[in-house]
Amino acid sequence: MGCRVQFRLAQAGDSAQFRAVATQRRRSVGLCAAMFLTGFGAFVLLVSYARGLTGHLVFSGTSAPYLLALAVTVLIWAVAAAYLCAATRTLRPLQEAVVNLAAHQGASPTGCARVQVADSNGRE
Repeated sequence: MGCRVQFRLAQAGDSAQFRAVATQRRRSVGLCAAMFLTGFGAFVLLVSYARGLTGHLVFSGTSAPYLLALAVTVLIWAVAAAYLCAATRTLRPLQEAVVNLAAHQGASPTGCARVQVADSNGRE
């Protein structure tokens, strides 16, 4: 078990590293939201205004709007997977820098291989 360091979130929020994490997360979420809203908006517009498409059967008993709805579901999963990859690749190192900064500001644990940081309520 690692050492436990408590710090106030407001102290970490004032750092440049925390602002970098917040900026990168906002950028990633904005990009994912734009991708989803574009795909979903295209689906809604096609189903609403393309009258010839709504009655078109692709397979026996399967309409084109049903396949478009399935495509939107796949799009949601793809956007979620893209966000998880981006968060793992870019956000995790930035978050670790914030945690290390907060750990060194709050207390100086010695002989700890891993530092577990808890918020002011004691949650890790």
